[in-house]
Amino acid sequence: MKTDQYSILFSSLTGNTKKLADAIHKTLPEEGCEYFGAIKTPVPSSELLYIGFWTDKGNADNETREFDSWIFKKVIAGRIKPAFFMSNFLFWYVLVCNSVVY
Repeated sequence: MKTDQYSILFSSLTGNTKKLADAIHKTLPEEGCEYFGAIKTPVPSSELLYIGFWTDKGNADNETREFDSWIFKKVIAGRIKPAFFMSNFLFWYVLVCNSVVY
């Protein structure tokens, strides 16, 4: 496990979640990024995983839900630290446009 590195994995249907992933990627130190791209297995070995997904009728998409079942086993074992993000319009607007909606 690589404790000084992170990975950003995402599933994006319309491109909004990818925009959030790009914003996160630009914010974090580039030299610490082990993997940036689509949700995949095997999972990168970094301890910190940023996981982005889109929702379908209130649930994460199927690809992310299948991936999450593996992730939760690793979280319980204390092997990884996940940070989830999704393309809710408010979060997208604030992060991508650097604006606050009132």
